[in-house]
Amino acid sequence: IDSGEIRHKLLLRIPELSWFTLNRSGCRANVIVRERIAKPKIVDASIPSNIVSTKAGIITRVEVLQGAPQVVTGSTVLPGELLISGVDDVESAAGNGSSTGARFVHAMGSVYARTWYTLQAETPLTAYAKQYTGEKKSRYSLLWGESCINFYGNGRISYDNYDKIEKIYSLRLSDSFMLPLSLRKEGYAEYKIEKAAVNRPSAENYLKGVLDNRLKDAIGDGETLHKSYTVKEENNVLCVTLLGECQEQIGTLVEMPQSGR
Repeated sequence: IDSGEIRHKLLLRIPELSWFTLNRSGCRANVIVRERIAKPKIVDASIPSNIVSTKAGIITRVEVLQGAPQVVTGSTVLPGELLISGVDDVESAAGNGSSTGARFVHAMGSVYARTWYTLQAETPLTAYAKQYTGEKKSRYSLLWGESCINFYGNGRISYDNYDKIEKIYSLRLSDSFMLPLSLRKEGYAEYKIEKAAVNRPSAENYLKGVLDNRLKDAIGDGETLHKSYTVKEENNVLCVTLLGECQEQIGTLVEMPQSGR
């Protein structure tokens, strides 16, 4: 194994890595990597844009860095609704609150809202599983360099379904001197595919975990305020429904059309 060559090839093939090293100790290889820090996304602040809602919810907090806020705390919004406008009024120099016109800006800010999710997952309560019959067979062969000598002829395994476990025993005269000979043992264990009942509590916990992960993916950096589950069984199918109340950032940047500038 050429550690340097492997390092160069992997760094070229995996752009997410910034550093890689391979340390060998006998037959063990230790791999140490360091991930590359992604370049920050450069925002072109010269492009007039709005911030609109991606989800329905009740506004809990509005943080405006640039632009004109269109909602306040407690407002109910729907997907696609304008949250922060990129059309900002220019206040008159008289200081009386009057406007002399408007300017187009790149809206910047965050808008947080309470959101609600209803997620569902289901699984059958019966499944096909391996049942081992207890029947086993073993075959042996001698490995010598690139050559192989079988001790079982051309006999085939008569089992329809089986697991195969292969072990290779190296022959050596001492701990430091290994012969170019190895003994290979192939073990075969027969099994049948049979219907089996699924453990209901385990299936329920599994589905709850699936729904929790789906909720986390949906809210990203948001937080879950409250969640509850309903469980029902029908036609030998277990169904779990998650009801979640969350708080998350729902604004997304949308460029203004050319005609609106």
